[in-house]
Amino acid sequence: MIDDDDDHEYSPIETLIINDCIRLDEINDILSYFPNLHRLSIDYLDGIYDKQLKLDSIHLKSLSYVNLKVQCLNFNHFEQLIINYFQQITSLYLSSRYDVDYLNANRWQQLILNYMKNLKIFDLYHIDLNRFDNNSQQIYHNLIENFVSPFWIKRQWFFTHHHEQQGNCHIGYFYSTNLYKKKEYTLYYGTDENNCQFYQQINCDKIKHVRICGTQSKNSIINYFPNAIELTFDLFNDSITVDLNRILPLSKLRKLVIECYQFPFKRLIKLLYSTINLNSLKVRRTLINDSEYELSQQSEFFQMISNKNMIKNLIIDECCTLTKIQLFVGLCPRLQQLTSGMNRKEFLLIVRFLVSKTEKNIKNLSFLCVLHAPKVSLKEMKKFIKLEKILDDHSINHVDRKLYLWCCVLPYKTTRHITLKIITCDQYKHQHTMAAVLIPLGWEALAYTFGVIAASILLAKTGEEVIIEKKKGSIRQELPGQ
Repeated sequence: MIDDDDDHEYSPIETLIINDCIRLDEINDILSYFPNLHRLSIDYLDGIYDKQLKLDSIHLKSLSYVNLKVQCLNFNHFEQLIINYFQQITSLYLSSRYDVDYLNANRWQQLILNYMKNLKIFDLYHIDLNRFDNNSQQIYHNLIENFVSPFWIKRQWFFTHHHEQQGNCHIGYFYSTNLYKKKEYTLYYGTDENNCQFYQQINCDKIKHVRICGTQSKNSIINYFPNAIELTFDLFNDSITVDLNRILPLSKLRKLVIECYQFPFKRLIKLLYSTINLNSLKVRRTLINDSEYELSQQSEFFQMISNKNMIKNLIIDECCTLTKIQLFVGLCPRLQQLTSGMNRKEFLLIVRFLVSKTEKNIKNLSFLCVLHAPKVSLKEMKKFIKLEKILDDHSINHVDRKLYLWCCVLPYKTTRHITLKIITCDQYKHQHTMAAVLIPLGWEALAYTFGVIAASILLAKTGEEVIIEKKKGSIRQELPGQ
């Protein structure tokens, strides 16, 4: 393990993906351990309120790609970030919120001309929130009109925007339309054909992932994406009224994500009927009455979908009862990976149902993640498995309020494994805990569930250990022999 006081150890990692929240004042400690970075992605970079913050300069000569999602980070601090770390990059993907200075085209122009001279790809997505009145909208339009100057046109950087009204608030979405071969597109139902000069058509044939946001307006533009294989609903409810087949071919979908807080189970059933080639399904919360459980499972329509669908990966982002788990397993009997919250009182009953050797409906289940699980659930699970003797070859651990269980089933029984060791820090007790799990080769993507770096696993050889240390102010990685 690398000593905290040793300033001479560095990681050889070239791609760093942080699927977690970090603060701006932690960025220097993190980047200082990765001098060979080529690509950097941070899912949640949180700003701080120290106006006098000074960032150290680090020369990351190989860094060319940066993807940031920033929260409460004012543009002044963002400029420091660019000047101190990212002057040499060629691609910048940025998602920001609320600070209107991110819509200051002149400041962007000066920053790019003076400090980002190699920049070729500029992808901006900004959400602005103001009172809903004519004056606010006029100010907003005056700002974004500056993004059509010769500076932006010369570089082929084009933008569009969309308005939404929620109560007394005006929400403005301003985003890039030049997709740089990017295969994802967000469809805002509130976008009108006569919106303004910024609305631009896109090449729908290249889009693989369609995200539907907003609420439908009278004159909403309906694009058709013939090659889309992934669909996400990012809505407060199931307010979509348009025929989805007018947007994309449902039969081609491989992944469906429903982020709605209240999505009727009946509607989910109908949707699965048209998406028979789905491999992955994620739902936030489904609505179903107690009286509907038995009726749903007994219906011929339910059984037909159960027999046809090919869903192998299911994520349910809510606390499920045994009855609801049984309902979803009956609907998706070919599951290999399941992630879900579970009712504490029925926790072990649910586990018995899922991993029982006599349960034919889920004989292929090889990965289980229990969301929002207390630490005591690890002991409960280990004791339960030992007493019940329901699993032979398995690995189990608890990290960041998630309980993980790997069950080795064919074809994975004969697969070689690497050992991934994760060290986390309890921010309340300030104590380090170590977690060691076995992950079959080829399952490197599962490391993302820990918020660790996939590149570090790819660098490891069979039988060797990859050690990730994550604690306040630092993320370190060590490979054997370093």
